[in-house]
Amino acid sequence: MNLKSIVIAVLTVVLLITFIALNPFSWNDAGNRTVVERTDGTQIVQFAPGIFTQVFAKKGIGQIKFL
Repeated sequence: MNLKSIVIAVLTVVLLITFIALNPFSWNDAGNRTVVERTDGTQIVQFAPGIFTQVFAKKGIGQIKFL
């Protein structure tokens, strides 16, 4: 293996571990209330089940619903 392949492999593993550790996904079960902050800064209370991403939004950490 050459140096370029090793560097790419190490960076891939580090990015994968970072992605898993930060856990950007959240699951809202039916019946649970989740406060969702949209990208424009508005906030809503979500009752519907679904997968959300947890991202840094305008006023802190918010969630964006996947369709």
